[in-house]
Amino acid sequence: MNTSIGPILLLCVYMPTNYGDENIRELYMDCLGKLHAMMYDSDIIHMLIAGDFNCSPGSRFFDEFKSFCDDNNMVASDISRLSNVSP
Repeated sequence: MNTSIGPILLLCVYMPTNYGDENIRELYMDCLGKLHAMMYDSDIIHMLIAGDFNCSPGSRFFDEFKSFCDDNNMVASDISRLSNVSP
């Protein structure tokens, strides 16, 4: 989307679900890699990724998701909002 401050990339994702096998982990990492490539292969100024990353703190994919966010200066806003919620 072009705006007065420059291009903004809006993405809606549904990441692979953890079925417990190694192939799913590889697929999850591949999807994160594709998201990363989309960000750096474009001329965007800002980006918003919304959807279901299929991970939560303590889950199998959470460390990869957290690293992805940290490496790309991204904030997972729902995690910070849900920090006081019990499962």
